[in-house]
Amino acid sequence: LLSVLQIAWHWFTLESKHNVNRWTVKESSDWYFNLPEWIVGCNFLPSSASNQFEMWQAESFDVSVIEKELGFASRIGFNTIRVYLHDQIFNYERDRFLQRI
Repeated sequence: LLSVLQIAWHWFTLESKHNVNRWTVKESSDWYFNLPEWIVGCNFLPSSASNQFEMWQAESFDVSVIEKELGFASRIGFNTIRVYLHDQIFNYERDRFLQRI
């Protein structure tokens, strides 16, 4: 919702600054109904980790939990997932971190 409001605000201010013509109701409806798919998603942290460090550390990295929970997200219609790739884990154990990605 916040992203939609930010986009709307951007277009509103763009129009007032540059005197861009507004779409008609029909043009905006046509645009909306011809979109291929909305981006729907979430920030992801598996239940096996309490923070973004634990998600990637060898001791708590759990592929089966991650796959199961990403499967749940897919089944409810999510098509985008944000995962935090923490630089401290990368700096500490670069090669193993990259293998887990």
